[in-house]
Amino acid sequence: MFEMMQPLPLTELANDIQKAPPSCIVVDLDGTCLDGAQHMHPRTRHALEEAARHLPVIVATGRMYCSALPWARYIATDAPLICYQGAMIRTQEQGEMPPTTIYEQPVPEDVATETIAMARAHNWHRQIYVDDLLYCEEDRPEARLYATIADVPIQFVEDLGALALRGTTKVVLVLPDAEKAQHARGIVKDAFGGRARVVGSLRQFVEVSHVDASKGQALSRLGTWLGVDPRMALAFGDAGNDIDMLDLAQYGVAVEEADAAVQEHAKWICAGPREGGVGRVLEHVGLAGTYRP
Repeated sequence: MFEMMQPLPLTELANDIQKAPPSCIVVDLDGTCLDGAQHMHPRTRHALEEAARHLPVIVATGRMYCSALPWARYIATDAPLICYQGAMIRTQEQGEMPPTTIYEQPVPEDVATETIAMARAHNWHRQIYVDDLLYCEEDRPEARLYATIADVPIQFVEDLGALALRGTTKVVLVLPDAEKAQHARGIVKDAFGGRARVVGSLRQFVEVSHVDASKGQALSRLGTWLGVDPRMALAFGDAGNDIDMLDLAQYGVAVEEADAAVQEHAKWICAGPREGGVGRVLEHVGLAGTYRP
């Protein structure tokens, strides 16, 4: 963890990268490359497309695989995807070759069922994921909010607890009020201690996954699979689920809208997604040409 300090200037990042180029580029989606309207700035898209011609560009997200895949294709990267906060690493299909799951770690059954029961008791919206499908018990505005952001359909069932026994990649609670979501996150963390990882990719979400599922751990696993050093990554993030990834990467960059607790783990700060911050950094350090609209 980095101590509280002023972020280093991007000129220093450019100088460091010139001396020791990154092994790969790792980007979070929501809040980092995508703004609140699910829009990616053309500058960011252009820069990532250019960078992907020379380096692995890895999408690392809390999203489902089916929700992240269109964005990976949008930036023309063919690298495997880190999804569900690192609980799944899966390749993209290549021609007639179907995707391969490199790693998958479901939530332990007891953690999943206890989370669902806790959510029912507090009347929190809850949902789980089985075979890369989204399942909910109730048709609530919170479910529609999530489905709209992720751009995925909802499957409705009577009992999520019974379905979770088949194995779920992640359990998510959605509370539209960010302060209430933060409070709920604390309750869930206290309930499980070290038995689960509890984070939020967006402020309205409480996301429960296996304790060994994180973006940083997934990046280490994928780096080994790709034959690149994950510690030499150039990584971009904005939320608590990005912290261990920013800690691992030699070049960790947080967006300026990120909470102070996240910025503490980054050596550099860039503009947010509406200003094409990721694209601006890649241009500045020479990994992409200047964007010209």
